[in-house]
Order: sequence, then structure tokens, then C-alpha cells
Amino acid sequence: MPAGRDERSRPTLAALSPKAWKWRKMAGHEASRGARELTDGRLGAGFPSHPPGAVQVAMQLESILTPARTLCDAPGTSKKRVLENLAQFLAEDLPDTDAADLFARLLARERLGSTGLGGGIALPHCRLKSVERAIGCLVTLAQPIEFEAVDDNPVDVLFVLLVPEAATQEHLNVLAALAERFSDPAYTESLRAASTSEELYEAAIA
Repeated sequence: MPAGRDERSRPTLAALSPKAWKWRKMAGHEASRGARELTDGRLGAGFPSHPPGAVQVAMQLESILTPARTLCDAPGTSKKRVLENLAQFLAEDLPDTDAADLFARLLARERLGSTGLGGGIALPHCRLKSVERAIGCLVTLAQPIEFEAVDDNPVDVLFVLLVPEAATQEHLNVLAALAERFSDPAYTESLRAASTSEELYEAAIA
């Protein structure tokens, strides 16, 4: 991250690529607003039903999520298109991240098995060389999309998790904590009730 840049600040209109700005604008978000295991060098294809003891439901999402990486009512017609848009969206906030590389990694992870948890929730995740710590991105969709989830229901809430290539037990714990938190119906319904990205962020970290 360039010196002096506020991680929580939203990208300005000038800083967004036309594609990323179009997606953000379509979602009604103005630019001025502000675990199965880690194995074989990749994040596993599932999630533990009982997270490690170190995981707490009260985990502070502020440590990995920012308002700039929170988007309400994003458009999307397919799993592939949404992942592509998410990669572009994240790359705008992470200057050292290549959108095409991130998209390829997210897609490769999905080929190992869907990250759809059920209940309309998905937790796409991958390792990324350009990040030095866990990074999160929360998006709700204007319309649910087919995601090959475990319950075969379409997905409308996605939390993307990026971790360093040298991921540790700590990152596994984060993934497990997210799986637990997003399995809480009351919590996910509070996310769906948000009508703006600001409300979505506040609901997420509540």
C-alpha cells in the first residue's frame, strides 16, 4: 500500500477503472461514499463443522474488512461473472493485485469444490502473492445466482477471503470463523436487510 494511503478510504471516481466504476454504480454505490484444512499449498475444499478452539464468533471483521471492500446489491448473472467482477473490484482497492490473476485463482479454487456454504452464502477464497495479511470483501447481490452450493440453493451473499501464499493456522482459523459466523441465520438476514453499502458494512461488523 502506498505511504499515506488510508486503507479504509473509498477509491475516488478517478481512481476506478471504467469497468469497476460501472459495476459499483450499477450496485447503487457512489464512489464518494465512504475449512477443511490448508493442504498442498492451497486452501481446502471445505470447512470444519466445528471450528478450532481459538476461533471466536465475536471475531472483529474490522481487521480484514473495510467500507471500500463492501458492496450492496451488486449485479451478477452467473458465478463466473460475479467472481470476475469481484476480482476487478478488489484489484481497484489493492494496487499490487492483478485482477486477471485473482480471478483465475478464485476460479481455480471453485473447481476444487464450491465454496457455497448453503443458505444463500458463499465464501470464495484463495492464496495471493500480493497480500501480506488476510483481506476480506463482502458483497450482496441484487439477484441470487447459481453457485453449486451444498444445498443447491442460489447464492446472494458472498464474502471473499484472500490470504498470503505462506498461509498459517491463523488464516485457517479466520476461514473457520467466517464459516461459523455466516452460518448464523440472524446475522445473514441482517446483511440482506441492508439497503446501502454503508449499512451492509455496519451490519457486518456489528
